[in-house]
Formats: sequence, structure tokens, C-alpha cells
Amino acid sequence: MSESAPPRKAGWLDSDKDFHQFVSRMVQGAVLREYSDEQLWSVISNRAARHRLSLLQKCRGKEGRLDVTCFCREACGPEYMQLATCVRSSKSLDAGPELCQDQVAALTGCVRAEWKAFLMASSPSLKPDALERIEKIVQIPG
Repeated sequence: MSESAPPRKAGWLDSDKDFHQFVSRMVQGAVLREYSDEQLWSVISNRAARHRLSLLQKCRGKEGRLDVTCFCREACGPEYMQLATCVRSSKSLDAGPELCQDQVAALTGCVRAEWKAFLMASSPSLKPDALERIEKIVQIPG
């Protein structure tokens, strides 16, 4: 008989049920050599997007993969710091992750928004308001 691994203790970001899958897709999509020159030029020519691109270049681990913690801290600094403060406070109160759900929602929402903005900037065929128009027409299940 094989022994099953003990259940994983709830993490601080677990209140956002989809964030782990989102981060997995984000890491896969952060391989800059997969982007065409046209896509990267579109990002470089946009000041706000250029900052996001510099974060993607700066936040790399030893193997060249995206360092998600670095990206969260650099792209969403205030939200990251609010969550860090809440985590420290909750540990001193001997409380769990449920205490920081609002801060988790703020951070994960910010990370999603930053990644979405980068993807939109790297899509030269889409104008800035195109996604909003698409979302109004297409009903996203959920």
C-alpha cells in the first residue's frame, strides 16, 4: 500500500481559488522569446507597457523563468505590502489566512490586471478598448 501525502495546509493566497492556475498560465506566457518582434515593438512603444516588459525581464529566477513573487512585489507594490502587513499581524494574533482575504483579493486582482494590460499591449491588432467591446458581446461563463 502506498501512503498518501498529508493534506497541504491552506496557503495565504488560497482564498482566490483560480489564482494558482492563472499564475501557471502567466509563467508559461512570460517566455519573451515566444513573442514576435512586432508584439515586442508594440510593447516598447507604449510607455506603461514598457514598464511591465521591464518587470518581466527583471523578475527572472536562476533558470530564466518568471519569478512570480518578484513580479507581484514590483508590479503591485502597495497591494503586496498590505498583504505582507496583514500576514505579519495575523501571525502575531495567531490567526489564519482568512483574516487577509481582502488583501489577497486586492493583490491577485492587481496581478491579473497588470498581466492583462501587458497581453493587450503585446497584441497590436487590438485597440485598447477592444477587449471591453468583446466582453460586452461575448458572455463569459462563470
